[in-house]
Amino acid sequence: MAVFASLPFIMGAIGNLAGGVFERQAAQKYGIKTSRRLVGSVCLALSAVCLFPNRSTTGKLTGIVFLAWASA
Repeated sequence: MAVFASLPFIMGAIGNLAGGVFERQAAQKYGIKTSRRLVGSVCLALSAVCLFPNRSTTGKLTGIVFLAWASA
C-alpha cells in the first residue's frame, strides 16, 4: 500500500502539467481570462465528481484510485 499511497501525488503532478497545456491552447483560442476560468471550472467539477465515489468505497485500493483521479 505504501507504493500506491504516492499515486495521488503523481497524478496531481501530471494533472498540473496537463492543465497548463490545455490552458495555453485555450488562451490562444478564447483569450487568457476565459481560458483560466474554463480550465479551473472544468477541473474542479471533475475532481468533485471523482470524490463522490470515494466516500462510498470500502476498499483501500479503490479509495486511492478515486483520490488519484480527483487529484489529477
